[in-house]
Amino acid sequence: MTNKPCSICQSEDRFPSGPCRPCAKRRALSADQRREYQRKWYAENKEKHSERIRRHRRKNHASVIEAERQKKYVRRGVAGKLSKGIELVLLSQQMGLCPCCNRELGDNYHLDHIMPIKLGGTNTDDNVQLLRSECNLRKGAKHPDEWRKILAHKSYVG
Repeated sequence: MTNKPCSICQSEDRFPSGPCRPCAKRRALSADQRREYQRKWYAENKEKHSERIRRHRRKNHASVIEAERQKKYVRRGVAGKLSKGIELVLLSQQMGLCPCCNRELGDNYHLDHIMPIKLGGTNTDDNVQLLRSECNLRKGAKHPDEWRKILAHKSYVG
């Protein structure tokens, strides 16, 4: 009777009860020994690791992008987390229009923080809006009051 390969290390060396022997040994290592084992494995298997990452990113594209966006704000120490599908909710609420210039958002829109993160804004649903890319690039990290004054002048053309 042949053993089924381990899904982690592909080894067929298993205990009679089922678990893989090499993986069981690794689990018994101390945290430092495990980190050293992982460093060594990575150095010997860079291409295999890269291919595994690429497959995961292709298969889980949307969740990977969302996780990266959330990590970016966590690293900065920004409070809050956006809901899944917030862009669709905003598209509906804004009726597909940019709040700055009242033009159609189209496909090239940005998710903008109303109160910029740089000025203490949060990464929450009530602090985001969709803007046309041109409007968002002009707005930058301006305070909402300052941005409203700019919009009030006839000189602004979206």
